[in-house]
Amino acid sequence: MAKKPAKPATKTAEDHYNRGVELTDQNKAWKAIGEFNKAIKLKPDFADAYNMRGLAQRMINNLPAALENYTQAIRLNPKHPFAYNNRGHVHLIARNYEAALEDYNAAIRINPNFDIPYYHRGMVRVELHDMKGALADYNKALEINPDYADAYDVRGDAYMMIGNFKAAVDDFTQVIRLAPKAFAGYLGRYMAYKELGDYDSALADMSSLMKLQPYDAGWVADRARLYALKHDYSHAIADYQRYIEMGGTKQGDTVLFAGRRILRMYTVINRSVHYKSKRWFG
Repeated sequence: MAKKPAKPATKTAEDHYNRGVELTDQNKAWKAIGEFNKAIKLKPDFADAYNMRGLAQRMINNLPAALENYTQAIRLNPKHPFAYNNRGHVHLIARNYEAALEDYNAAIRINPNFDIPYYHRGMVRVELHDMKGALADYNKALEINPDYADAYDVRGDAYMMIGNFKAAVDDFTQVIRLAPKAFAGYLGRYMAYKELGDYDSALADMSSLMKLQPYDAGWVADRARLYALKHDYSHAIADYQRYIEMGGTKQGDTVLFAGRRILRMYTVINRSVHYKSKRWFG
C-alpha cells in the first residue's frame, strides 16, 4: 500500500512572526504585514507581532496604522521599550513633539541602555531649540553605541547649528569612517569645511559628493565659488561657464542647504531602512 504524503507541519504564530521579521529586513513590508496578521490571528496577545506590524506599516507610510499597532503592543506589554520608541518615532514624523518626548522618555526608563531613543529624543530637542539637551542625548547614544553612524551625523548637524564647525568636521568624519559611501557625511563635512575656510578640504569632499550621486548646476556654481575663494580663477571661470551651459539659475549654497534639510527629513521618515529590524524589537 502506497504511503500517504505527509501533511505539511502547521505553522505557529512564532513561525509567521519570524518570517515577517525576515521580510521586514528585506524591505518587503506588504508581505511582512501578511505574516504578522497571521501571527496575531493565532496569538492575539502577541505584543511583539503588533510592534513589528507597526514597523512594517510605517515602512509603507501608513502612520495611523503604525500608531495603532504600537499602542496595542504597549497595552499588551507596558514594559516594551521598542514599541515606545517606535511610537515616539511616528509622533516625531508627525511633529507631535511632546508626545514623542513622552514615548522616548518611557523607552529610556524601561531600558536606559537602549541607544535609539536617545538619538531620536535628541532630534526632538533640536526641533524644540534645546541644543544642550540634544547634544547630551547624542552623547549618550554614542556612549552606548560608539559605532552609531547616524548619531554622529545628527550631532554633527547640531554642532553646525551652534557654530562649532571643528567638532562638526570630527563627527562627519566618523560618519564617513563607519559608512564610506555616506552622502550625508560628505555633505555635512563639506559644509563645515566651507565655514572654516578650508577650501581645499571642501573641494575634496565636493568631488566625493559628485561621484556618489548625480549633481546639478547648483553644485557646479558652488564649486566655482570655492575655486574663486582660493584664488584659483581659471577653474572658477570654467565652472561658472559650465554652470551657465547647464542652465543654472540658482546659487549652489541654496541648493545644498535645502538638500541637506530634505536629506535629513528623508532619513527620519525612512529610518527603518538603516537598521535591521532586530534593532527595533530586541
